[in-house]
Amino acid sequence: MKAKYDLRKRRKYLDMTLEQVAAKAGITPGAVRAFEVGSYRGRFETRQKIANALGISVRRLMSPKEQKAIFGDVRAVAQIQEFAEREGMSLDETLKAIRENWAELKRLGRG
Repeated sequence: MKAKYDLRKRRKYLDMTLEQVAAKAGITPGAVRAFEVGSYRGRFETRQKIANALGISVRRLMSPKEQKAIFGDVRAVAQIQEFAEREGMSLDETLKAIRENWAELKRLGRG
C-alpha cells in the first residue's frame, strides 16, 4: 500500500539521494526505497527516523487509524497526568485508583 505522502517527492525537493536519507535515518537505502514505493510500512520507530531525516512529521507516514491508536494514547496519558496534578496525586496513585475503580468507571461510561 503506497503512502499518501510522497516520500520520493520530498526527498527530491531536499536534493537528497536514497543513500543520504538512509544514512541520516540510520537505515538501509533499500528500506527507504521500500517506503517510497509503498511495499513496506515498517515499525513506528523506523517511520520516525525517516520522517526526521526528511524534516516532516511522522504523522504523514501513518494512516488515520494508526495516528489515532498511537497519538490517542499519548493524549490519554497527558489527560491522566493533568488530572493527577490537579488532584495533588502522583501518577502512580492516579493509575492505581483507575485500576481499582475500572468497573465503576465503565458503568458510568467513563472507561
